[in-house]
Amino acid sequence: MKLILIYLLLNIILIRGETNKFVFDSMQTGKVAPLLPEEYVTNFIQHKWDNNGFGVSHISVGNIWSSFSRKIVRVDSAQHGWKSNNATTRGARSGSIQISIFDFTRTDGLVNNIIYNKESMKRKPVCNNYTLTRDSAVMQVFPTNFLRVSNAMFTGQELMNDYGLCDKWVVFFDKVPVTFYFNSTGKWVRVDFIGPSTKASVVNYFFNMDSEQKLDSEVFEGFNECES
Repeated sequence: MKLILIYLLLNIILIRGETNKFVFDSMQTGKVAPLLPEEYVTNFIQHKWDNNGFGVSHISVGNIWSSFSRKIVRVDSAQHGWKSNNATTRGARSGSIQISIFDFTRTDGLVNNIIYNKESMKRKPVCNNYTLTRDSAVMQVFPTNFLRVSNAMFTGQELMNDYGLCDKWVVFFDKVPVTFYFNSTGKWVRVDFIGPSTKASVVNYFFNMDSEQKLDSEVFEGFNECES
């Protein structure tokens, strides 16, 4: 309960008055939570960091393919961050090109994460299999009515440079506070995660989202394991 109260205070009371247009507007009333696309492809920019010194601070750009019916998310990205991943001391700046698959088909609450990574033109790509807790997965799949059935809380409107005035909705998903942003046309443009177990924060900005066309099945082929 303390976590919920603190998070809501940060999202409502402590936000600067010039960016939040809801808090002191007596004409503003409750809203019905918007629907989410269950299948989409989008360009994205992501920043992930945690409180572990210089352990994690990654900037990623690329494409996301997400399918709720298949319970799979594929992320193609170029990354930039500290080479000393999950360390408390600063390392050299490094980068990589990745294909990352998040497989949510497991029934035990865990997520399979497969990462194809290329760090240098002199090295062959490396493939690794990871098992994640649901709250540590930086990508998720949601049903279209997720915000409504989860009793999402409308926490105001924020003015963002790239999207204009956006509605903010907060929900707690497996104890993870997640904030969804929608522009004036109701399009999903941003989602933020905070992982309590890792104390990591993830901010995702979406551009050019297409949720109208069906995704090619080949996008997810061979997702279940690294090649031997």
